[in-house]
Amino acid sequence: KAGRIMSRIHNRTIATAFDALREITGAQKQLRYSLKKLMTRWQRLQLSSPFNDWAEWAEEVRENRVKIRRALQRMTRAAMAGAFTRWRDVTAAAKAGAATLARV
Repeated sequence: KAGRIMSRIHNRTIATAFDALREITGAQKQLRYSLKKLMTRWQRLQLSSPFNDWAEWAEEVRENRVKIRRALQRMTRAAMAGAFTRWRDVTAAAKAGAATLARV
C-alpha cells in the first residue's frame, strides 16, 4: 500500500512538472510569435523610411521640373514677343523707307 501512495505522489509530481513545462513552452511560443511580429514591423519601418525619403525627393524633382518648364515658357514667350516687335519695327521702317523712295 505504501508503494501505491509513493507511486501516486511520484506521478503527481511528474504531472505537475509536465504541466509547468507545457505552460512555459506555450509562453515561449507566444513570445517567439510576438518577437517575430515585432521584427517584421521593424524591418518594414526600416524599409519604408528610405522609400518615403526617395518619394519626397522624387516629388521635389517633379515640382522643380514644372517650375523650370514654366519659367522657360515665360522666357520663350518674352523672347518671341521681342523678336516679333523688332520684326514689326524693321518692316515698318522698311515700308516707310520704300514709301519715301517712291515719292522721290
